[in-house]
Amino acid sequence: MIPEHAAGRMARRFTQEDQDGFAALSGDHNPLHVDAIAARRTIFGNQVVHGMHVLLWALDRLGEGFGSGFRSLRVLDAAFRKPVTLHRDVTCAWQQDDSGSYVGRVTSAGATTTEITLALEDATENAVAGVAPVSPPRETPGNPEPDALSDRRGSIALHFDASAGARLFPSLGRVLSIRDTATLLGLTRVVGMKCPGLNSIFSSLRLDRGSEGPRTAELTYQVNPHFPDGPLNWPASNPFEP
Repeated sequence: MIPEHAAGRMARRFTQEDQDGFAALSGDHNPLHVDAIAARRTIFGNQVVHGMHVLLWALDRLGEGFGSGFRSLRVLDAAFRKPVTLHRDVTCAWQQDDSGSYVGRVTSAGATTTEITLALEDATENAVAGVAPVSPPRETPGNPEPDALSDRRGSIALHFDASAGARLFPSLGRVLSIRDTATLLGLTRVVGMKCPGLNSIFSSLRLDRGSEGPRTAELTYQVNPHFPDGPLNWPASNPFEP
């Protein structure tokens, strides 16, 4: 059943303090998200909330009505339809479909900004293997030339500072394991800081846990050569499989 509170509309406004906190937690210090002056020079004309920040906030609100016990992510689909900017009212609401999946919608200024479909499964423990219990070191966002993206690949370590995470998302641990959360934080760091890097945002993502498969302490990525300006591939050695 959908938690009763999550079926209603839950509202907030994102602030500069929120953005700075999420940037420190995730390692995604892209100036589009944290630098008001730099953000004014972009096509958005204002600071844009990290898409992953919006997504994890919505999942945290869902978790407020969950009881104790461990859960892990099985499938997550998210489409980022419109950017969320600072100091604007943002609301989210959740429903549960016939398959048991949770369906969330985030809106701002009368428009849908984010659509989420989430399937969970029970777990016997809070998976933490391979996750460094600290925030990632601060880096300067990359800005590779377009021609260099076609064969771009690399890997990053997984990080999650549980104390900082609990301040931003106090109920997220009722929905996702630490490893799930660290993986999602790693994804925003790759997109915002590595590939494509400067002034890049998510348009959508799909994570399918699939079979257990091999797990590593790193998130490995590469650009799909057929879509050099679009999808990144997350190989099967990652915490999630395509």
